[in-house]
Amino acid sequence: MRSENRRQKTATPFSGEAESSEPSAGGAETKMKHCCDDMRHDLDRVCDKHPSRFDCPDCLVHYSATKQRYGLIVHDGGSSSIAISYCPWCGTKLTA
Repeated sequence: MRSENRRQKTATPFSGEAESSEPSAGGAETKMKHCCDDMRHDLDRVCDKHPSRFDCPDCLVHYSATKQRYGLIVHDGGSSSIAISYCPWCGTKLTA
């Protein structure tokens, strides 16, 4: 059963409460703000069975810091993703 309350959340991307660590160009981690806890949880997921997030079937979303874009991971053995404009969990518009 879908909760309509979750769909009506109006937090803006990059300024919400959910933060995760993203490696910067220099290798140091920076705090990245995401639209909701579900997005942060998925982006922070680390799998001990797969060397890459693109290999793990439990990892669903990829965030490209260089392109400032979110995408759904295509689990076909490669490292591609399909760009998305809205959060799959809370429905917030994902703009850079």
